[in-house]
Amino acid sequence: MKKHLLFILFTLFVFIRVEASVHIVNNTLDSGPGSFRESVSLCNPDDTVRFNSNLITNGSDSIVLTSEVYCSSNINIIGLYTLTDTLFISGGQSSRILWFTSAYKVTLDSLVLINGFGSTNGGAIYVNWVDSLIIKRSVLKNNYAPSGGAVGMYHYYNYTRGFVKIENTKIILNECNTNNNNKNGGGMFITGNFGLTGLQIDIVDSEISSNVAGAFGGGIYAQSHNGSFVTVNIVNSSINYNRSSSAGGLFVDSSGPTNSPNNCTVTVINSSVIGNTGGGIVSSASIASYLNVNNSSIIGNHSNTGVYGSVGGLLSSSANHSTVSIVNSTVLGNTSLGYGSGVSSRALYFPAIINITSSIVALNDSSDIYNSAINGFPNSPIINSGGFNIFSDSTIFGSLNSDQLNVDSIMLNMDSINFNGGTTLTSIPLGSSVALNMGNPIDTTDAQNVPIVGVRDVGAAESCQATLGVDSII
Repeated sequence: MKKHLLFILFTLFVFIRVEASVHIVNNTLDSGPGSFRESVSLCNPDDTVRFNSNLITNGSDSIVLTSEVYCSSNINIIGLYTLTDTLFISGGQSSRILWFTSAYKVTLDSLVLINGFGSTNGGAIYVNWVDSLIIKRSVLKNNYAPSGGAVGMYHYYNYTRGFVKIENTKIILNECNTNNNNKNGGGMFITGNFGLTGLQIDIVDSEISSNVAGAFGGGIYAQSHNGSFVTVNIVNSSINYNRSSSAGGLFVDSSGPTNSPNNCTVTVINSSVIGNTGGGIVSSASIASYLNVNNSSIIGNHSNTGVYGSVGGLLSSSANHSTVSIVNSTVLGNTSLGYGSGVSSRALYFPAIINITSSIVALNDSSDIYNSAINGFPNSPIINSGGFNIFSDSTIFGSLNSDQLNVDSIMLNMDSINFNGGTTLTSIPLGSSVALNMGNPIDTTDAQNVPIVGVRDVGAAESCQATLGVDSII
């Protein structure tokens, strides 16, 4: 009977679910009872930290930290701001703000992290040995570190797949630009190493803008190596006006032994990559690189220095397979040192592929398109055309009758960059443009900025009235 009772008690103990706790921050002090630091230190795995709404009753206020807040378990932190007032969490330009380690999942919501200073990776946030990092409805601004101005993420717990999601978040005006050799990732530096099976990064409804790096990835630097792959999805987002020596907007790399699955897949949907110094997007892999752009604007990116000085708008590079696919997009006015200032696909041992449908690839300085692996045409553009494209180049091998070639700026007649509907910057065709109503007539999917009415225009955006965006947080 006693054994039976003990078995029942043991079973109940195993299956009783311990509810996670919520810890409330009640003051803006650096430490002590009721502080943010103490609230985090009291957390058990999966607990939540929240902030008393009274902290901004009299207007915006700040928690200024003298040293980073450390956490070594799963945690949720939910910050505090309204349409008019914000609770800032600051590193005071002398300290990193947050350090997370040894956890499966870290979720940060509604935080405004400013003026962080990291002596190593991550000015605002440093993450190591963590599987999953989710940042949503937040702002990371004016942070600094030698690598990863705002976010530095390195290694992953149990060597499993790493996952990062940035949603409805602004990562702006951060910097990594010192004499350190790892001057990568002005906004974010994310790397997986030592047997990681893969890294996935999702940027959704977010802005990565005006960040600076000394070397690679002014906006984002993402790397997965030693036999693994990296996938980056950018949806309804902006990667604009970032700066670095190479790959000013986004640098993605998967490298390692040639007998391992070192693949890169970068997908850009309904997004803008505009005005980045150092070039727009670079996808580089040992085995295979896939760069997909749909309903997006790649405009005015430029590069004249660095390892990837030959990238203007888009570059996919791999030893074996390289494929760039562009649909309903605008690749316009990009500049670089080499061939293919608009689109470049490069492979050493197998054909490089460029697929383009109903897109503008025009007015890029040296040439619109470069395909490195076509025997007999080493410096000539060649594509698989889906038709209804506009090119400035006078010769495009693989173009169709519905494509328009040798189009100059007067014929194209594109407006300046603006908010023309939607949440991202675009450039729309004006009244006499050859792009008007010349897109794929059977494609009625929405443009980057507005729904299609009648026959779609060529490129990412439909001609319409401009609408200005609003910043309601800071």
